[in-house]
Amino acid sequence: MTGQLAEDTPVVALLQAVNLGRYGMVPMPRLREVTAALGHRDVGTWLATGNLLLRPRAGWSGTRADLVTELTDHLRAELDLPLGLVLRTAAQMDAVVAANPYPQAAAERPSRLVVMFYDGPVTAGVPDLSAYGPEATTFHGEEGYIDYTDGIGTSRLTGKVLDRTAGAKGSGRNWNTVLKVTRKLHDLGG
Repeated sequence: MTGQLAEDTPVVALLQAVNLGRYGMVPMPRLREVTAALGHRDVGTWLATGNLLLRPRAGWSGTRADLVTELTDHLRAELDLPLGLVLRTAAQMDAVVAANPYPQAAAERPSRLVVMFYDGPVTAGVPDLSAYGPEATTFHGEEGYIDYTDGIGTSRLTGKVLDRTAGAKGSGRNWNTVLKVTRKLHDLGG
């Protein structure tokens, strides 16, 4: 997660474990307000699951990691939640879409195809997860793709299992959301 992030580069911050059941309740207007208070521009959200879109404030000269740290620290303090987040640019989201190893799942059951976005590189040599069920999994770079063929709700392949297996903390989004967030980043000029 190195390298400078230009001030005009739109990004999505994918918050972890936000608005899941009764845990981590964050009203999206409040999330936008708290983020805009840092001076970031074009702040918006998509759905109520913590997809925070923004363009870094004018004069930004930090890295992706700097922005993750700033947002995480500020949101934790302002929202009083132990949340985490991962950050991606439009180019990174385009690469995620292009690298999808399960095009049939994307076409036939996009709500059951999940991309886990990790806060660092996935551990090399991810073990076989077939003992958890019929899900197909592929991990590389900072992402994992999971095809929940029989549905997500009853699967034993949970976020905790995936994080432990990947050796990094992640935030999952279904294929529909991945595509929509990618389009929204491009609408912001990404």
